[in-house]
Amino acid sequence: LETERYGIHWARYWRDVIFSRAQDPRAERVAPVFERWIARHLNDDTGWDAVAKEIVTATGDVSKNGATGLIVAQQGETVNVAAEVARVFLGMQLQCAQCHDHPYDAWKREQFHELAAFFPRMRLQRVPGEKRSFQVASFNRMRPQRGLLVDDPAKVFERFDANGDAQLARNELPRRLRSRLHRLLRIADRNKDEMLSQEELASIPARRKRPRAEHFMPDLDHPEKRGTLTHPKFFLGEQSPPVNAPDLSRREALASYLTAASNPWFARAFVNRMWTELIGAGFVTPVDDLGPSKQVQLSGALNALTVGFRESGYSPKWLVRTITRTQAFVSRSGSTSPGAADLPVAGATTRLGSDSLLDSLAAAFGMDVDGDAVKLGMSGNRRGQSLRGLFRATFGYDPSTPPDAVLGTLPQALWMMNSRLVNSAVEVRQGSVLQQLLEENADDTAVIGELYLRVLGRQPSTNEVKICTEYLLEVEARREAFEDIYWSLVNTTEFLHHR
Repeated sequence: LETERYGIHWARYWRDVIFSRAQDPRAERVAPVFERWIARHLNDDTGWDAVAKEIVTATGDVSKNGATGLIVAQQGETVNVAAEVARVFLGMQLQCAQCHDHPYDAWKREQFHELAAFFPRMRLQRVPGEKRSFQVASFNRMRPQRGLLVDDPAKVFERFDANGDAQLARNELPRRLRSRLHRLLRIADRNKDEMLSQEELASIPARRKRPRAEHFMPDLDHPEKRGTLTHPKFFLGEQSPPVNAPDLSRREALASYLTAASNPWFARAFVNRMWTELIGAGFVTPVDDLGPSKQVQLSGALNALTVGFRESGYSPKWLVRTITRTQAFVSRSGSTSPGAADLPVAGATTRLGSDSLLDSLAAAFGMDVDGDAVKLGMSGNRRGQSLRGLFRATFGYDPSTPPDAVLGTLPQALWMMNSRLVNSAVEVRQGSVLQQLLEENADDTAVIGELYLRVLGRQPSTNEVKICTEYLLEVEARREAFEDIYWSLVNTTEFLHHR
C-alpha cells in the first residue's frame, strides 16, 4: 500500500473497467492519461467520493485531464454516460430501463431518462485551433440560428453583389438561394424595389432561438417525434437541481447525490468490487448488477465494510487493508482450516488480468517487459505500441465479468506455449534465470524448489518433486529437462490464476 506499485496496479484495473465498455476503440488513446491520473489519486489515497466527483464533472482537454476518461469512452453520448455512471459508481445496470421498465429490478424507464437528463449539456469536440485534440466542453444555450444569407451580410454582398451596386437581386444569386431571397424580401424589402441592401439584410432578426439543450425521453410509438422533455432527477433520492441549471451545476449536483452518506449504494458498489477482486467471489455477482432485489452473500460482512468504508472517508487503502485481514482472504484456496467451510468464497480462483499476468511472467523470467514487442514474440505489433498494450489485446478482459465466466482462449493458450518470449525465457543461455540456477545448484531437488517458488510462489509437494525427478532421469540431459519443467510450470492453470 505504501509503494507506487499499489496505485499502478489498481489504476490498470479501473482503466479496464471503463475502457472495456468504450463505444469507440479510438478512446483507448486516452486510457494512459486516465491511468496515470487515477494512479496518482490511489497512491495519495484520495477519497473515492472525490475521485467520482472529478470523473462526473470532468471538462477540458482529454489528453491532459484523465478524469475525462469515462466521458470519452462513451463519446460524450448522454444516455451512454448516464448508464456508465450508474454502473461504475452505483454498481447498477440501469441501461436496461432505457426503453422499458427494468425487467428484474424496480427501476422505471422515466428514472433512467431523468438520470440521463443530467448530461445533455456537454459534448466531446475538437479543441479550437487544434487538428487532433479533443475536449469535453459544456454548452448551455445554442447560438441563435439566423440561417444562410443572414449570418454575415457583409460576406454575402462581397460574394454575390456582382455589379457592385450595393443591392442584392435574385439574378445575382445561385439558383439554390433564390427562393430563400424571395422570402427575405417579404420581410425586409422596405422600399419594395425587389432588392435588398446590406442594411436591410442586417435588419432581419434571428429566425428563432434554439431552446436550451435538454434531454427528451423518446416516444417509442412515434420515434420520429422529439419525445417528452425530461428534467434531471436522481432516482435513488428523488433530488433535483434547479430547472434550467447549466451543465456543470447539473453534474455537480449529481456528483453530490451519488456520494452522499445517505446513499449507501455508492459505498456498497466499491466494496463489492474490491472484495470480488481480492477474494475471487463477490457479495453480489456480477459486480455491476447490485440492487434491492439482488441476492447477497455474507450480507453482514458487506454491511460492516460499507459502513467502515464510508466512515474512513471513502479511503480505498483502508478498504484494501481491512479486506486483506479477513479470514476469507487469508484462507488458502480449497482450505480445510477451521471456519473455512462456512465461507462461500473458500476455494475461489480468478483468472489474472493481462497486466498481472505480464508482471507474473516478468517475475518468473527475471525480465524487463518494456522491451521491443516484436522481439518478444507479440503479433500485430504497430510502431509505438508497448508490449503491455499488445499483451492486453490478447489477454485482456472486462473485469466486471463474473470470475467464473472469464475463460481462456485458444490464442492465449498458443501464445503461452509457442511465443518467442516464453520459449526464449525458459532456455539455458547466457544471463538466463535457469542458467544461473543450474550453475549455483548441483542438487536437482533444490533447483526444482527454486523454480516452483519463482513461478508459482510456493514450494512443490512431495509428489511434484517425484514427478520432476523421474522426468529428469527419463530425459537424462539436465539442461533440456529443466527447460521443459520451467516451461510446464508457466503453462499450468495455477500460474494463470489468482488464488
